[in-house]
Order: sequence, then C-alpha cells, then structure tokens
Amino acid sequence: MTPKPLGERISGALKKTTVEPFLFLVMFGYNVRLVTIQSLLHERACRISLNFSDEVCSRLDDDANDFEQMEAVKYGNNINNLIVMISTIPALVMATFLGPWSDRYSRKYPILIAALGVTIDTTIQAVIAAFPNASPFWFLLSCPISGLSGGFIIMMSSTYSYLSDVTDERSRQTRYAVLEFFTIMATPIGSLVSGGVFKLGKNLAIGKYLPAMIISPCSFALAWLWMRFYVVETKPRRFDITKKEIFNDLFRLDNMRASYRTCAQPRLGNLRLQIWLLMAVSFSVRLIQLGSVQIGFPYTRKIFKWDLSRYSYTTATFSLINACVTLVVVPILSRRLLVHEAAVGLIGVLSLMARMVLMSVTAYEYILFYAWISGTLYACGGIAVRSRLSKLVSRKELGRVFSLLGTCESLTPVLGAVCMTQIYNSSVHFYPGLTFAVAAVFLVPAACIFTWMMHFPTMSFTQYQESEEAKGMKELKSVATVSGEYKQLK
Repeated sequence: MTPKPLGERISGALKKTTVEPFLFLVMFGYNVRLVTIQSLLHERACRISLNFSDEVCSRLDDDANDFEQMEAVKYGNNINNLIVMISTIPALVMATFLGPWSDRYSRKYPILIAALGVTIDTTIQAVIAAFPNASPFWFLLSCPISGLSGGFIIMMSSTYSYLSDVTDERSRQTRYAVLEFFTIMATPIGSLVSGGVFKLGKNLAIGKYLPAMIISPCSFALAWLWMRFYVVETKPRRFDITKKEIFNDLFRLDNMRASYRTCAQPRLGNLRLQIWLLMAVSFSVRLIQLGSVQIGFPYTRKIFKWDLSRYSYTTATFSLINACVTLVVVPILSRRLLVHEAAVGLIGVLSLMARMVLMSVTAYEYILFYAWISGTLYACGGIAVRSRLSKLVSRKELGRVFSLLGTCESLTPVLGAVCMTQIYNSSVHFYPGLTFAVAAVFLVPAACIFTWMMHFPTMSFTQYQESEEAKGMKELKSVATVSGEYKQLK
C-alpha cells in the first residue's frame, strides 16, 4: 500500500482538529499577559503602594536600587498571589459541579461559560491598566468573575474530556501529545508577542503594559468564537428533560460527590490505587511547573538584571524547543517504540527535576540555559497521567475523573504561586535558588510512583475487564469439565 502524499496527510490531520486551536488561543492569552502583569504589579507596588520615587521605579533593575527592587517585587508577588487565589478557589468549587454535569448533558457549554468569564475578567483588568495611577489592588476587582465561571480549570479539564470522547484508546496518547504541543507552542508565541509589544509600548502614549493587556482578552474572545461555531457537541441533545431541569441539575450536591465516588469505588486489581497515585503525581508536577513559572521573572530579574523583553524572548525560544521536542518524542516513544506509559511519565518527571536542580545553582547565564534545555521533556509527565487515567476508567466515567483531576490541579496555581513565591521572598537575601532546590526534592515521590507503575501491563479498563472475564470463563469451564468426568465415573 503506497503512503499518502504529505499534503493529503496534513489535510487529513487538520480535519481532525477540534479543541486544539481553542486551547492554543486560551494559553496564548494567558501567556501574553503572564509576565506583563507581574511586571505591572511590581511597578505599581513601587510607585503607589511603597511610595518610592518615579526615578527609582523606572530603574528598578539598576544595582543602586537593589533594595527597592526586592521590596517592590515581594509586594507585587503578594498581590499576584491574591489574584491567583481569588480567580482559582471559586473555580475549584465550580469544577466539582460542572464535571459530572458535562458527562450527562454537554461538553461545550461549561467551556463556553468559562471562556466568557475569563474574557470579561481580563477586559476589566485591561481597563484598569489604562489608568497609570490606579492602585494594584484594583486588579483584584474582576477576579471573582473568572472564578465563578470555572476559569482555566474548566477549560482545561473539559477540553481533555472532549478529546477523550472523540478518540479511541489507541490514538488517545498521540492526540494528547498534539494537544500538549498546541499548549506549549502558545508559550513562546505569547512570550514573543508580550516582549515585542512591551518594547513597542515604551514609545507609545498608552504605555508599555496596556498593549499586552488588550491582546489577552481578544485572544480569549477568539477562543470562545472557535468553540461556539466550529467545535461539535459530543453529547446528544436530551428531549426527555426540560432546560430548567437541566440547569437545576447543575447545582445538585450529587454532582460534587459523583466525582469522588467514581475514583473511590472498588475496582479490579489495584486500579483504584493507580487512579489516586496518578492524581498525586499530576498535582506534584503541575505544582512545581506552575509555581516555578511564577518566580521565573523575579528570579532572573534579581540574578541577571533581565527586563521583561529579555525574559520573554529567552523563554519563548526554549518553550518553542519544548513544543517541538514533545511533538516528536512522545509519538515515537508511545507508538514506534511502544514504551510503557509510566516510563514516558518518568522521563517527564526526571526532566523537570533536572531543570529545578540546575536552576537552584544558577550563577551564570549558561547554567540557566542548560537548566531550560534539560527540562524540555517535562510535558511527558502530564501526558502520561492523562493517557493512563483515560484507560483506567470507562468512557462514561471520564468526565467525573477528569473533573476531580481538574479540581486537584486547580489547587496548583494557588499553592504553587503562594508556596514558591513565599519561599523566594524569604530566601532572596541569602539564597535565591532555594525554591528550586525544594521543588526538586518535592518531585522525588512522583518519580518513585511512575517507577512502580512500570511493573504493570499497559492495558485499558475494557481490556482488563475482558481479561478477568476470560479467566472466570476458563475457571467455570474447568469446573464443568471436572464435574462431567465425575458423573462419568459414577
């Protein structure tokens, strides 16, 4: 059989595209403002909250202003932690309701509601950024909108649930890798745009922060439009129940308990234990990965005196490398070499650990570059967790399991930001890299769990059931044979 032409294969792949562009636009909108709002909060904290002079605040990266920089960065980091907490904790509650509800009624509507909430939130923050004398605490005003709509938690967990609905067990890990590629690609592009418009904004009357703050809600709005008009609903429309009953069903406490019961119910073999351990691994990996992102800019600003543009361009380059390596390596490991899913996850955890260790001892820029290169495969951990989880439960349970996973992961932006920034704030005077050293130690249990899971066969829940049923039938047949022989003897 002759292989299909490259153009035809690319066209076929694009036709299968569903939620990947949506998640790309969401993560682009997130990354384009990630460092921008940190720098903005540092500047507002310096000028308005701490009352340092405009001359000092405009030159925070100078060696002469080292004390003012540390105070402004610590103050701004604390406000940023509040922003993360207020926009995440309500979303944690919403995820426990919306996950089981989406299993029954709709995959699209929870995503649309969450995307709309984030769009409104970031639009209000862009308006606040337009007023140069507005207190940094004003940025807390709109955060509950993201939280109450489900925010990034719902968009992420529901996107993976949707992809599980439209893929089979054989192709799922590869599609997860493609989705992860889109997610990672959003980081360098968002960082490049952020650094570019920051530099451009220095010469504009609107200021250096506002362009990126405007681009972010526009990206979220485009993501909403893509989901609304292009992505097809996977759940059939229910005609046996009214819209009012469907809406009221959203707030049933049973929805909250359903996610926990699904993961806690007894299962064949050690499947239940594997589910909970995978939850713990995902929590650990995302906690470290997201937490390290929060202190990346303050850390390089302190050690190497990098500004926002330099940090954005550098992280964009290495994020692009991460995306390309992930897209190439994961399919080779899973489909060509048939490497165990747990082994793929172990590679991801060890890669992230190597990055943390090297970051903790960074004294020169070249060590920092080695650290980022060593962490190029960190995404393998998250891919392996989701791929393995999707095989340990039945298809009808996917939404509830991913909802609980999203709930666990929803704590990571809050805990990661708070824990790692507080450790950084406390140790910045004597050992700025202490946070990364602690992070590397925290990942050791995750590496041990993946190592243990490598001893189990990589089979799906359905295959495991069929295997157990086959064993039972074999035993019954054996009993029937013995019984027949006994009757013949009589």
